[in-house]
Amino acid sequence: MCRVFVFSSNGSASELVINGLSALRNSAQADPMGPSGVINHSDGWGFTVVSYGVSTALKWYYRSLTPIYKDDNYQSLGMVIGRLLMSGESYGIFHVLNAADKKLIRIENVHPSMVYTRDGELHVVHNGVVNKYALFEILRREYGVELNVDDASDTYVLTHLIASMYNEVGDLESTIKELAGLLREINGVESALNTGILLIKPCCAELFITTMYNSDVINNERRRRYYNLFIGRLNNGVFAASSTLVRAYGLAKLGDTRELEPGTGELIYCRLSTSDFNCSKA
Repeated sequence: MCRVFVFSSNGSASELVINGLSALRNSAQADPMGPSGVINHSDGWGFTVVSYGVSTALKWYYRSLTPIYKDDNYQSLGMVIGRLLMSGESYGIFHVLNAADKKLIRIENVHPSMVYTRDGELHVVHNGVVNKYALFEILRREYGVELNVDDASDTYVLTHLIASMYNEVGDLESTIKELAGLLREINGVESALNTGILLIKPCCAELFITTMYNSDVINNERRRRYYNLFIGRLNNGVFAASSTLVRAYGLAKLGDTRELEPGTGELIYCRLSTSDFNCSKA
């Protein structure tokens, strides 16, 4: 159980990021929408931000085991990110962690997970649980990838699988569609597949979100409301966020927002450009 914030912008993203970070921080410290009551997300946090200027791309990848609401770097990070995103195209994914398996709390398992691809870097944040052993078996059998799966989080394994599929397919949207079919085939979603997927290339970036539930989440209203992702459009950008950030901590006020609710066996994915979004089903 985690919380995520994702954005893309074609101008100054400072206000959007400051509001998103504030809502994420508040959600981490006291999340009133937890399936069993108020919870916190205290097992670490991280983000990836990339900005494309006139002649160069700037990237910032940060992960910490310190909760966001206790991290002494939080204020300075927010200020620097704000200055970084004053102009040009920019993209970011943010995550606060509430690890399902506390034995796996280590820096390598803090989100975003990152894997190099054929043409760049794949960064992934994830809210939910997938069957890491089933995914690893596909990685090992189909792509020859070996991991210490017992020490890895499900998101770490998932990121390697998406990267391996992308390296073969060569198109991120097609990869996400194939992933949806694969997860249905192996019954691989154990709660939700709420992801922010950021592919960073020297020239440009691609940003997607996904949401997919298993039947237990679909049939439990409180759990479903907890896992629901929202997506919104502003004058100079687009954002997506976990339900707590929108319902409890005010992100709905930033712009026109809509709730994403996948049906049984259905994956909804959205491509976020710097000015709009387009959602489809797979």
